[in-house]
Amino acid sequence: MVKLITPTPIVCPNQTNPKYMPMGNAFIVDVMHCINSGNRQIKAATIDGYIVDKDQKITRLLLKREFVFEQNESFQYIEDHKNIFLEFSEIKILKEGYRSLAAQLGCGIDFLFSPQYYPYENFKEDFNSRYMALYTIEPPSLNRAKFKFISADEYAKRILSFRKRAFKNNKPLKLASTYLECYLANDDISAERNPFAGDLDLFVYQGNNSKLIVEFKTHNLPTPIKNEFFNKYESEDRRRIQVLVDLAIATNSYVLFVFWGNRHNQIKIQLINVKKRLIEERVFEKNTELLAKHILELCRT
Repeated sequence: MVKLITPTPIVCPNQTNPKYMPMGNAFIVDVMHCINSGNRQIKAATIDGYIVDKDQKITRLLLKREFVFEQNESFQYIEDHKNIFLEFSEIKILKEGYRSLAAQLGCGIDFLFSPQYYPYENFKEDFNSRYMALYTIEPPSLNRAKFKFISADEYAKRILSFRKRAFKNNKPLKLASTYLECYLANDDISAERNPFAGDLDLFVYQGNNSKLIVEFKTHNLPTPIKNEFFNKYESEDRRRIQVLVDLAIATNSYVLFVFWGNRHNQIKIQLINVKKRLIEERVFEKNTELLAKHILELCRT
C-alpha cells in the first residue's frame, strides 16, 4: 500500500528559513471542502501548477503529491497496481476540477506522484532511477490516463517542452510542498533550470464553465485587513496579477482576492474583472464557512 502525504511547507535543502513561515494551504483546503459539501453544482479545486509558455498560452495543468510506502511495499507494488494513485478520494475530487479547467483551456494534465524526499534520497530500485509515477491525460476527451515511471531530470525536460523556455538565473526556492520542487529550482545540475509551475489557490467552476479564479493573500503584518487591496504592492505583484487576469480571460471568469492571516479576525475579499477594475469588496469575520458562502454568492450573481 502507499499513503499520500498532506502538502505542508518544507524548507528546501541548503536554504535558510524565511522571515515569515507560510501557513500552508489547510485554510484553503477547508474552504474548498465547504464549497464542495452537499449536492451543489458549483465546485472548487486547488490547482498545484499551470505551465504558461513563452507565448503566454497555458499548455499544461500539473498536480503533484508525495507518498510513502506502507507494510514494506516497494515500487513493484505500484507496477502491479498502476491506477492506485487515481483511486484516492482526494485525487478523484481534484481530478474533476482539473478536467473542467483543462477542457476550457484546451490543454492536458499531468498527475505526478513522487516518494517523500525524492530526488534527495536514493531508493535503490531497479527502474533506472525512474522513481516517480506519472499519469498523463490528453485533450480533447480528457478521459483516459496513461501511466509511466519517470525521473526528476526527465520531468524537468518535460516541463521545458511545455514551457518552451528555461531559466539561467532563477531565484533560489526556499520553501516548497515537495522536495521535487526544491530540486528543480535549486539543485538540478543542468545549465538551465526548469522550475515547477506556479499554482492556482482555488478554481471555482460549474460544469465546464469557470466562475472564479481565487488568489489567497496572506497578511502577516499587524495592520488592519481592511487596508489591504489587490494592487497595493503593484511593482512586486504585477506579474502575478497579470497571470491571474490572463487565466480569467482564457476562462471568461473573474479574479477574487482573499486577504487573511492567523493574527487577524477578519477577512477581506475583492472581486476584479479582466480589466483589473474593482467590482465588489467585503470585509467580514474570519470563518471558512462564511467565506465559502460569500464565494458561492459571487458565483451566482
